Amino acid sequence: MTKKTLAKKIDEKKILAFTRKLKAMSQATDRLYRLFIKSLPEELVSHGSDLWWEREHVLAKEDIEAGRVRSYDDIEDLIADLHKAVEENEKKNYQNQEISASIPQFA
Repeated sequence: MTKKTLAKKIDEKKILAFTRKLKAMSQATDRLYRLFIKSLPEELVSHGSDLWWEREHVLAKEDIEAGRVRSYDDIEDLIADLHKAVEENEKKNYQNQEISASIPQFA
């Protein structure tokens, strides 16, 4: 049987339906993979391991898809933003320490 004969026997609608099913299965598999990777307990994922990199890749991809990214015109803007984030984080930590210190400790 030649390729032309085979092509005539295969219904184009069936091929399209099959292709759509494959795409849907692929998307479902991707969602399941993401959920699985994100649900792994921290103690099972060693920092720097292949599994850790996989999880970080999934999390980064979700951040990008959700628009949780920033772009900068130059390196100075990036560095300024990093310094600002460090200062804000230090301020939050200081405030949390003050709150913790003011809570009575019961033995």
